[in-house]
Amino acid sequence: YARACQLNDENNRGEYGSLLAPYLCFGFISSAEVASKVLNAGRSMQDTTAFLKSLARREMGFNLVNSVADYDDYESVVPQEYRDALERAAHERDAAGNVAEISEEQWERGETPDPHWNAAQLEMVKLGRDLNTDRAFWCHRMIEMEANPARAFERALSLNMLVMLDALDPVVFHSIAEYFCKSAVEPAEQMKLSAADGALAQPNRPSMAAAPAASRGAVEARQMESNMWNALKASGVEDSRARLLNKCGAAPGGKFVLYWAQTAFRSTHNDALEVAKALAARAELPLVVADLVDLGQYQSFSKRHFVFHLEGVAELEEQLGLDGANFVFCVDPPDRAGLSLLGDPALGVKGLASEAWAIVTDRAHLQRSRELVELVLSAIDIAMIDVESRLLMPLEVLANPETLVEPDFSAFYERFNANIKRFAKSLPPQEVGLKQQVSTDLSVLGYHWEFEVHGAWSAKDWLAHESERDATLKACNIDISVADVTNAFKGGESNAKRLLNTFVSRVLFGYGRASEIHGEKNRKEYGSLLSPYLCFGFISPAEIAISVMRSGKSPEDTSSFLRNICKREYAFNQLYFNPSYDTYEGCVPAEVRHILSQRSSKYSYSDLEWERGTTHDQRWNTVQHELFFKGRDIVQDRRYWAQKIIEYEKDPANAFRLMCALNDKYMLDAGDAVSRYNITAAFLSASLGVQQVAAVEDSATMSSILEEEITQTGLVMAKVRQVNELGPRPSVEHGGSSQYVLYVANKTCRLQNNKAFELAKALANRANLPLIYLYVMDLYVFQRGSKRHVNFLLEGLAELKNSLLEIGVKLMFRVDPARYGEHGCGGVSILGLEEEEIVGFASRAWAVVTDRSHLRYGRSCAKRVAGFAGCSMVEVEARLMVPVEIVGNAAFGTLEEFGDRLFSSLGQFTKPLASNAVAIKASSRKLKLDVLGYQWDFMRGAAAQWHVGAWFEHSEMLGAVLRESGVNMNAVADTSVAATFGRGGENEARRALQEFVSERLRGHARGGKDGAFAKLFAHLAFGFISPVEVILAIINAGADASDLRACIWRFSKLEFAGNRVYFNPNYHEYTSMLDDGTRQGLEILKMDMREPVVPGYALERGESPDARWNSLQLTLVRSGRLPSSALVRWLLGLLSFSYSAAEAFEVACVLLSSYGLEQYGALAFCTVADGFRKAAQEAPGAGAMSYGASAGLRGNGDMMPPQGYGAAASLRGNGYAHVDAPMHLSAGTSGVGFNRYYQPPPAQLGGGSGPGAGMSRYMQPSVAQAPEWVVGYR
Repeated sequence: YARACQLNDENNRGEYGSLLAPYLCFGFISSAEVASKVLNAGRSMQDTTAFLKSLARREMGFNLVNSVADYDDYESVVPQEYRDALERAAHERDAAGNVAEISEEQWERGETPDPHWNAAQLEMVKLGRDLNTDRAFWCHRMIEMEANPARAFERALSLNMLVMLDALDPVVFHSIAEYFCKSAVEPAEQMKLSAADGALAQPNRPSMAAAPAASRGAVEARQMESNMWNALKASGVEDSRARLLNKCGAAPGGKFVLYWAQTAFRSTHNDALEVAKALAARAELPLVVADLVDLGQYQSFSKRHFVFHLEGVAELEEQLGLDGANFVFCVDPPDRAGLSLLGDPALGVKGLASEAWAIVTDRAHLQRSRELVELVLSAIDIAMIDVESRLLMPLEVLANPETLVEPDFSAFYERFNANIKRFAKSLPPQEVGLKQQVSTDLSVLGYHWEFEVHGAWSAKDWLAHESERDATLKACNIDISVADVTNAFKGGESNAKRLLNTFVSRVLFGYGRASEIHGEKNRKEYGSLLSPYLCFGFISPAEIAISVMRSGKSPEDTSSFLRNICKREYAFNQLYFNPSYDTYEGCVPAEVRHILSQRSSKYSYSDLEWERGTTHDQRWNTVQHELFFKGRDIVQDRRYWAQKIIEYEKDPANAFRLMCALNDKYMLDAGDAVSRYNITAAFLSASLGVQQVAAVEDSATMSSILEEEITQTGLVMAKVRQVNELGPRPSVEHGGSSQYVLYVANKTCRLQNNKAFELAKALANRANLPLIYLYVMDLYVFQRGSKRHVNFLLEGLAELKNSLLEIGVKLMFRVDPARYGEHGCGGVSILGLEEEEIVGFASRAWAVVTDRSHLRYGRSCAKRVAGFAGCSMVEVEARLMVPVEIVGNAAFGTLEEFGDRLFSSLGQFTKPLASNAVAIKASSRKLKLDVLGYQWDFMRGAAAQWHVGAWFEHSEMLGAVLRESGVNMNAVADTSVAATFGRGGENEARRALQEFVSERLRGHARGGKDGAFAKLFAHLAFGFISPVEVILAIINAGADASDLRACIWRFSKLEFAGNRVYFNPNYHEYTSMLDDGTRQGLEILKMDMREPVVPGYALERGESPDARWNSLQLTLVRSGRLPSSALVRWLLGLLSFSYSAAEAFEVACVLLSSYGLEQYGALAFCTVADGFRKAAQEAPGAGAMSYGASAGLRGNGDMMPPQGYGAAASLRGNGYAHVDAPMHLSAGTSGVGFNRYYQPPPAQLGGGSGPGAGMSRYMQPSVAQAPEWVVGYR
């Protein structure tokens, strides 16, 4: 609506387009109802505001008639100074003889000398409303044709009252008075007048008899707008793409419609070309397409770009000839941009514009092109229309409503997604019969070089005559030393479409992951190779988006690609609304320039050394060579290339100049806005200390360091895994960028008996750097939990923060929104996200140490962090007592089978761990940590204040954040939960352990209360206490053998749950967690149940028909735990109230994860599976399955033999790389198998029993004999 108001100049009307004026006038509808409908329609702010302004004008009319008694009197509503101006103008027209004698009947019948006014009057007489004409024009021409302004006012009111349906509305009096005031102060040529009719403006239309020339020009401009609207409708081009750039009409003697192609050199899906076709067809004139090359634009580029352009234009010329269009190709000298269009009599150049009826062109975005358009507009007197054909969406659609430049990519991306269906639409070529014969010689209109003796050369001629072409380019100071890349990238629309089809059919599958793995996440369309073709306009971004959206590929792949297309649109937004984008001071903020100016560099390279790639950095040299020879960094990362120039170059301003020069000279897509924006983004990242992968691929270095530190700290080597091939990132003191060792806590929120934390401390002391303890609360994980779990975690972290400060370690806490996890971008605060200017903690880390993850999402995030951390990453098994490779097996079907191997291995891994001090305190270094990680809007500029405790203090903010990410807010930490589990934290966990050992351990085997372990299990689930510490406390308490066995057996459930979810990635699926026999038994049970199906929300609230089951559910909701004795009863209730057993399994997992603190994480899924298995065993007729010590169970329920491993075999299923050749330690531990994951050789399943047999049987290295309690139990 806003656009329609502007183009039709109806912003002076009460309610244009709604047709509601008469109904509002007669009171048939309320203005409040109209406003309410508009406000709640969900339309854009611009459209809504435009309509509300129209309603506001109606309110102004009521203000006029209530404030001015004689509102229908000329002298009462038109101020004296305006009346004087109108009378002076009337005297001047009378003296010039431009006033005609017109009778009242002629006025009423529309028989004045002005045919356009007559058409407007007749329209009003016929319809009772000026639908297609503008009342402002009607009033203005009446003033010009009447000798007495006062009489003109009276006539305007009388004619309006006579024919207009809305004549009784006060807005009429206000509008007429306003028109008279405007006519007094604004010249006629400044008045925005409406077209007198909707017919096409013909080249030889009659002129107005009584109207002055200025008014005729304005009317012709309005006719041209009407023509443009009709052309948009006929061509199917979105109306917001087109703009009439001047207030001129079509040339009366024009011989053709000219399409001046600037950025779109293609025959299909070309919005500007389709508009030009429609105009030419309606005007019954030929269409001429002109490519007028400005060589001045290529002075910053090279021959490579010129040849690429010629290749595409040569193909376009051939295709347009088949479509019936004429094509003109001219090359203008560098100091005479626009010469072939505007002409120059001194050079004998007439110019294409001199014979054109109207000009259609592509919208210009970059500065030089926009200046050329302004030059042309100032020199021509015919209509010129520009059409957005370079971008998927017009700039104004995605621009910030207030500032135009959008600083927030997230907001920009939201608008992009909201409008993509509107603009990603097919644009079939029009089937119109164009006149092909032009009545003038086109070849003589443009500029010709001396060697073009037989007429203007086509693009093919310029390609064929290489010597003349190169000589011309050289004379124009265009670099011809850069070879073309025709063998790799040949310009043209057909090549672009071929690459698009190849990409969609072969490469798009897996694009979401591939674009990250190959380090190309900073490129706008990695993998498609379409970047140069988009830059030169050989393919439309809309066509690409349509192909991707219709490809049928996964949402992850399609959304990843469309997000990169959005980045390209974002780059144009940043450059278009910043006129100084091509200067260092203009595009790099002052604070960034100040930070970079404080840095020093120990390197000094000449421009030639940079260009040839002869620096000390071999990786940078490789990237530069790739640019040099191929014109695009396919394998390497452009961001790394830019950041290293900033890092190595002494002067940041010179680094900017150098980057722009190299980029423009060699990169094929250098003319695209995203190319320049990437350079700017590199400076922003450099100011924050973000570095691309600076560590070398030297896993041996890190292996040596780990070997030494593990030995000194007393850790078990089998618990440590180096999960990428990188070594440590060099520290700042050694010319690198690392400032600390980063420990990323996953599920071990404790200070003592934390093996991963102890290794991180050892590495920090080794690197002589401080240690940063980072906890990222990923809300995607807590979507399966609730606010209860968040509160419990925050309580423990708040306590941990103070404990860490005492030893000189700083705790950093970040909350990542769930949306990143949904899109596969977990670990945002660790890695950062460039397009949202999020800098990750890993960017400044010497090395990253983290706890090992077992659930699928955690393992996926760990792999992503390992791939993009830019330094060595080490995982430590800190959650389980025994690593999964040692005791786990995908074939285990029962806890008994698992426990047999677990107990034989406990002796090696249940040793006390001494705590070491940190040498370098975090407070002793100036670390800018507050700018790192994801920051919510309310944290901007105050991140330091949002420590763990602040989230408790601002419960409203916490609640809003959790709700936004879809976290269950129904489960809270009420008094019942606190009474059962206490507060979260390491000290509370240790008190619970002491309480259990002193009061509840004795007699536990004879029927200890089920709740005795509940509090401990909750603290174990969140890592507030180590299972090893619990085991050792129980052993040291002197419990008898039966109580000890009972306790150890319970702890084996935790270990078993971790192993089951690790080796079964589909642990959340019914068919994967339950075997065939169990599922059969559940189906038998379900068949005998007659209870009605109850919705999930009712089950959650305990509103089923079964009061006993409701009581159990409410116990879970209120206290956070479900007694084990009631588990089967609770599950059977869910089975009876659900549609199927699979649905019951899913609901049970959700409820137990959301409300249970004791069964959180892996234990929730396993508890549900074990409960259903127990229930199925009681089903009559169910095929019972026996699980022997030598038999296992596959995920599908089939029996399978035990899986054996030889000494040279390696475990798979853990998601990490296969290890072939083991490494050996020093002579002191010779013979010990030791690979880069620091895990011993896999275990054999054969062997005997007895003291020591557990070690020899599982091929463990020489370790101490297992404790006697293990032997006794076996």
